[in-house]
Amino acid sequence: MTIDIKKLKTDLAYWLEVAPEGATHYGPAGKFHFEAWFKNVSGGSAQVMLTSDSNRLWHSGLLMDAPLIPRPSPAWDGSGLPPVGVECEISTNGGAGFRVGCVDAYNRDKSAAMFDFCGIMDCASLDHCLFRPLKTEKERVVEVAAQVAGYGKDATIVPIVIGRLYDAGMLKEPTND
Repeated sequence: MTIDIKKLKTDLAYWLEVAPEGATHYGPAGKFHFEAWFKNVSGGSAQVMLTSDSNRLWHSGLLMDAPLIPRPSPAWDGSGLPPVGVECEISTNGGAGFRVGCVDAYNRDKSAAMFDFCGIMDCASLDHCLFRPLKTEKERVVEVAAQVAGYGKDATIVPIVIGRLYDAGMLKEPTND
């Protein structure tokens, strides 16, 4: 079976159709590695299943310098709890500082959740958690431009004007170069 890489990167339904149960990453074939599915990726190791493996069994393995494609995140509009697998901003201490993370699992009664923050797992009671969708590039640019211009978040017309400048292609996201 040939994997459509472009579709695999963006289409969650396609991912679920072609990937083995539990797969979180896909590694296309390269000069020094075989095409494979991955899960439990962290610290240079993972569970690996070669696409040629007719037994479809997971094996312990080391990560090579393969460019891994992560499973696409499900869509979330910011209402209710984010679905498992979605990357979002999470505060586990009642709003005092948000971090980008992925919802890894909820317990049965959805009173607590497990989060993955760049490979570091954290568990928290949902009584103390706040969630918000990741900001788009436009939202980040408008926020930074308003701060640089000396306008706070309370200014109403400035973000609208800056947003129109962004839409016209006159602004871009700052880089850390």
